Amino acid sequence: MLRKGELRVGLSGNQPPLNAKNKAGQIIGMDAALARLIADKMGVALKNHWFNEKIWMKELP
Repeated sequence: MLRKGELRVGLSGNQPPLNAKNKAGQIIGMDAALARLIADKMGVALKNHWFNEKIWMKELP
C-alpha cells in the first residue's frame, strides 16, 4: 500500500449511513469518510474510482 501510494477500498454504495451514493454518483457516508481519513493519515491517495461496487453475498461461501 505504501509502495504503491494508494489505498483501495471496496464499498457497496447501498448501506446508508455507512456508505451510499449521492446524486453525483460519489460514495459518501461513515465508511467513505473513515477511508479518506486513513489514507490521509498514511499519506497515500484514495481516489473515488477505488470505491468499487460489490455484491457481498455472492462473495461469501
